[in-house]
Amino acid sequence: MTPAQDPFYVVKEEIQESINKLQVTFQQWEQTPSNTERVYTLQNSLLSAVRA
Repeated sequence: MTPAQDPFYVVKEEIQESINKLQVTFQQWEQTPSNTERVYTLQNSLLSAVRA
């Protein structure tokens, strides 16, 4: 079984992609001024991603 077919590596890659997206969203959230609609949207995205 090649690493690409091994379920461990498939799941590991999916988790890493989720972490990368979460980090990008977090960086955007940090740079967004508070009390804006965008910051609330990013907060909701972060909470949803962490729960998933």
